[in-house]
This record gives sequence, C-alpha cells and structure tokens, in this order.
Amino acid sequence: MRGKSYNEQLLDDSLLGNKVSLKELEANAGSGNAEAQYYLAEYYSAMKDENSYAYWMEKAANNGYETALEKKIAVDNDASNEMEEDNSHIVEGLVWIGAGVLLTALTSGMYLFYGAVLYGLYKLLFGKRNN
Repeated sequence: MRGKSYNEQLLDDSLLGNKVSLKELEANAGSGNAEAQYYLAEYYSAMKDENSYAYWMEKAANNGYETALEKKIAVDNDASNEMEEDNSHIVEGLVWIGAGVLLTALTSGMYLFYGAVLYGLYKLLFGKRNN
C-alpha cells in the first residue's frame, strides 16, 4: 500500500476540521501545484460546493494532474452522451416528417402520409418531455 502524499494528508486533516491544513492546501493550490488543486477540489466536493469543486478540478486537469484529467474526460463523456440523448427526439421527428413528405411525393400525392408528418411534428414539439 502506498503512503499518502503531503497534499492528500492535508486534505484528510482539512476534512477533520483542521483549518491550518486547509489554509496550507489552499496556498499550495493557489501557487499552481496541480496535486494540491486536485485535493482541494476533492475537499470542496465533500463540502458540497460544486462551483469551487469544478473550478479547482478544472485547474488541476489543465495543469496535467492525471487523476483530474481522467475525471474530466469521464464527466465530458457523460455530458456528451446526455446531450445526444436530449436531442434524439429532434432527429426522430425530422425522419418521420421527411419520410411522410417523401412517401407522399413518391405516390404523386395519391396517398397522403400526413400521419407520419404529424407524428414527426409531435416528436419535434413534445418528444423530449415524453422520453
């Protein structure tokens, strides 16, 4: 088992209420120490301060701290997947509309595929709420 780094120990002490350790961790992070920035972010995570957590985690990642980079990649991937899922109703609605119009055109207007178009409009307008 590996020993704890100095900044990791400062985090542990800070979480136990040691204000001197917290001030030192903040000073280390403020001076550009990426490891300290990461552990300060973890401190703010434990304190449920999302804005400070995000700020210091971003700093640590930008300064090349590997664990922060890994977390940032994981969060970015989650956000990307969530955005794709949030917009899927738009694509589905456009496909239904396009198919309805295309099928109507292919049959020279002989058959109106308005049901497909209406369903596509419904998916565009209300699909996100129903998924």
